[in-house]
Amino acid sequence: KTSGASGFHMYLPLEPDYGYEQARTFAEIVARVVAAQIPKKVTLERSTGKRVKGEVYLDYSQNAYGRPLAMVYSVRPWPKASVSAPVLAKELRKGLTPERFTIKTMPARLKKVSNLWEDFWDQRQQIEPALERLRAEIQERKITL
Repeated sequence: KTSGASGFHMYLPLEPDYGYEQARTFAEIVARVVAAQIPKKVTLERSTGKRVKGEVYLDYSQNAYGRPLAMVYSVRPWPKASVSAPVLAKELRKGLTPERFTIKTMPARLKKVSNLWEDFWDQRQQIEPALERLRAEIQERKITL
């Protein structure tokens, strides 16, 4: 989903038995694997001054108790009242801006694509199978983290 500002939030509906630390550790593992695979396009560098323009920052540290996130369909306090909106994979392309999803455009969007999060939490997943697949991928490709 869009953040409603300049970024995107990736959500994975987990089974409810995982805590914040487990979710954060899993997100960190995934982020490190992705950064190792495509180091010229992805960074884990938190400091904006140290990032290379055009790199995608993966912020796994947001997965912690008390960290603020804009919930889906929340209106952000910006001049054009952008909305944190779920998006379809085909919409993720260069030029996608927060101004596309605003308090004014959201009613028409909901009529067109419906509520993309209607059954989101009904599709909860477990971390362990994904970790096994990641472990195999790391070994097969000899990825150094």
